Amino acid sequence: MRLVLVRHGQTSSNISHALDTAMPGADLDEAGTAQAQELADNFEQLVGSKPSAIYVSPLQRTLQTAAPLAQKYGLEPLVREGIREVIAGDIEMSTKSEDIRTYLEAVLAWIDGDLDWQMPGGEDGWQTRARFGAVIAEALGAANEEFGPDATVVLVAHGAIIRVISATLSGDYNRELVARYPMENAATTVLEWKGEAQDWLQDRSLWQGVTWSDRPLDSYELTGGPVVPKESGLRPS
Repeated sequence: MRLVLVRHGQTSSNISHALDTAMPGADLDEAGTAQAQELADNFEQLVGSKPSAIYVSPLQRTLQTAAPLAQKYGLEPLVREGIREVIAGDIEMSTKSEDIRTYLEAVLAWIDGDLDWQMPGGEDGWQTRARFGAVIAEALGAANEEFGPDATVVLVAHGAIIRVISATLSGDYNRELVARYPMENAATTVLEWKGEAQDWLQDRSLWQGVTWSDRPLDSYELTGGPVVPKESGLRPS
């Protein structure tokens, strides 16, 4: 089983560094629309297989990112609330550096296992994990039943939630990696399931990380030292 996590294409909120997490969210801008098409064009080269199923967050930018991919492969995107972005709560749409730091600190606290940490006016780690965990269990279970163990499931989601999902599923995505090297717009992260059981979230050793933000994991330089988290990145033009 292969799980592909896709971050949405570029939006105006990415350019302005706004914590845009509420519905419906910003549309893709011109660059983001081109990135979504490029993702569809290059998907098999990036991932190594065709998508069996596509699940997508309900925000506009993810729906628009998924559309060219779904059209290319003749798939109907399945919209799931559980993979929407980590909710910013009281700091929604803020561009202040201190608020962005607060947001990222909560995300990294959850990655470190402190699921009691709560976003101001938003969710704690338990709530966030429960909602995306339900989608992953549904998506992988359905794909395994319909397509078998070689299925490729795609989740089109957001930068922060993908950091948490990756680190929750596999020990290959450690704190330093996801903090220092945020996913770029319309990039892919690929994980492969190596187990026989179907309890997808219980054993982090059974998910092997293959890539992060379109690059092999071993291509990232990690020092093991303290790290200041970076906000989700733009794709270089």
